[in-house]
Amino acid sequence: MLREYDVAVLGIGMAGSIAAFIASMRGCDVAILARGYGATALSSGCIDVLGYVNGNYVRNTLKGLKELELTNPKHPYIVIGRGWKGAKEILSNAFNNLPRELNMLYEGNLEMNMSVLTQFGTYKPTSFIQRTMKNSTLTKCREFRKILVLGIKEYLEFDPQLFTSFISKFLQNTEFCIKFIVDKIKLDLNNVQDLSSITISQLITEPKIFKKLKEELCRVVVKRNPDLVLIPAILSTESREAVTQLSELESSCKCVISELPASPPSVPGLRIQNLLLEILRNREIDIYLCREVKASIHNSKCTSIKCIRSYHDMKVIEIRSRNFIIATGDIISGGIQSTYSIENEAIIKEYKEPILNMPLYIPIQRKFIDIDIFNTEKHSILEIGIEFDENLRPIFGNEVLFDNLYVAGSILAHYNFIAEKSGLGVAIATGYKAGIEASKT
Repeated sequence: MLREYDVAVLGIGMAGSIAAFIASMRGCDVAILARGYGATALSSGCIDVLGYVNGNYVRNTLKGLKELELTNPKHPYIVIGRGWKGAKEILSNAFNNLPRELNMLYEGNLEMNMSVLTQFGTYKPTSFIQRTMKNSTLTKCREFRKILVLGIKEYLEFDPQLFTSFISKFLQNTEFCIKFIVDKIKLDLNNVQDLSSITISQLITEPKIFKKLKEELCRVVVKRNPDLVLIPAILSTESREAVTQLSELESSCKCVISELPASPPSVPGLRIQNLLLEILRNREIDIYLCREVKASIHNSKCTSIKCIRSYHDMKVIEIRSRNFIIATGDIISGGIQSTYSIENEAIIKEYKEPILNMPLYIPIQRKFIDIDIFNTEKHSILEIGIEFDENLRPIFGNEVLFDNLYVAGSILAHYNFIAEKSGLGVAIATGYKAGIEASKT
């Protein structure tokens, strides 16, 4: 079966979805090919644009771009903007042209970073937070006299006592003086223990269980009399329903309630992924879920992608397109694959881009992974990726590899989303830019 499009996007995470949306808005017939539903669900649900540069906290995101150009001129923001001023313009345009549905879910801006509390008992800089989390920033928390951190007995991944112990330690040498108290509720979720946040999120969509949550919350609020209740992110994975649930809980308890960003896979991350799928379907963008894809190349052009649909029927669909966008992600999502071999009793690790076998940038040998996941100076494995020009065409040296192919998102080289707190920001900016370039005739 043969299908033809103006733009074909490989990858359905934030970068691929934004690229497809922008190309569609510019009048292109667009298809998305994906092996799963993207790694966006592994995010905290916050949109980090630029939190740190060279280990230094960035207060004003757009001003931080100037320092970023000095320390990392090959960063995706700087390359696609041809400097920090152009990067500022592209970021502004990208966020001004986000789908309306995403804008409705988020609060924040590109000017000032917020310090948002996390479920780990830490805080991190971010530019945009979901509306269900809007009172979980340090600035907002200072406005409340007494803050109750609430746990759920069946949910063992979040301990409110541990949270307050850690956050108090982190805030010890800061100007923030916030009083926390703790409590737990029991939801009697079919007598099942050790539930995940996603399972609880699904269960409380049932009226009976949501009513139980509301009653327990009200009971604790009356007992402890807090001004703000911080809860783990357990509300619906559908964004509009989550906002409605939060409003109903606040109305019943007569108290402000706010979710905390969670560890992956997270409910807020799933909210974004579900919303992206809704946006793509509303734009009538064709989505092909594939077990395997194979590319055909002719005269420095990618001419088609063969999409093998499933393990069962092995049905093949050939997608031909004028332009292609590769937004398949990094090692986490399989856009870059790693293999091991043993030579002369030494373990050799190799990395490759599996679809077009494009050459990768690999940092000079350093410790690729650190056992401390919060270490902002290591994990240089995340810097592995495809090098690119200002139009997001893949390059090797100074040579453009394909005339009609663009790359976006975490498959790009020269940035580290953990160290910089820049993951979804880079995805949105490069997805926007790739969508524009691929939609040109």
